[in-house]
Amino acid sequence: MNHLPESSHAGTEADSIAAECAQRIAEDLLRLMDFTGTVRISQTAADHPEESAPLMVEMLGDDLQELVGPKAEVLNALQLLLRALVAREIGAPANLLLDIGGYRAHRVEQLNRLALRMAEQAVEQQKIIKMEPMPAFERRLVHLALREFEGARTQSEGEGDLRRVVISPTT
Repeated sequence: MNHLPESSHAGTEADSIAAECAQRIAEDLLRLMDFTGTVRISQTAADHPEESAPLMVEMLGDDLQELVGPKAEVLNALQLLLRALVAREIGAPANLLLDIGGYRAHRVEQLNRLALRMAEQAVEQQKIIKMEPMPAFERRLVHLALREFEGARTQSEGEGDLRRVVISPTT
């Protein structure tokens, strides 16, 4: 069952096919891994009008924490697998995000609060704050959370798994 909203501005036939495919494959993955849960598909909002918005694939159910794993490593691996399987089937790149048990939604809120707190600290103490290393998706969320924060700017530094966001006062 596809839960893609009818009013979605990305309501093309290709989006509908990708959503149906993602739904079926995500349900199959749950079943094959011997987990019980449901899959819900929704359209996210694009950050910029010229960008296409990714599909959000949510796996919901009790006892799915194992599928998130430490530092969301299992979740990220499952997202990569789901993207690859959907892309193979539809013959085009699959622009989708996977969330399990609300982990990503909770992490977004957590990162927004942390970013604001760190930016306030950088401005108040007039010092550079280096955040812990984090994956690209999470660094992007921090940059977006602070893009209009007065008195601070962000940049990423480091390589690979050690890449982090640095928050600097602008005054």
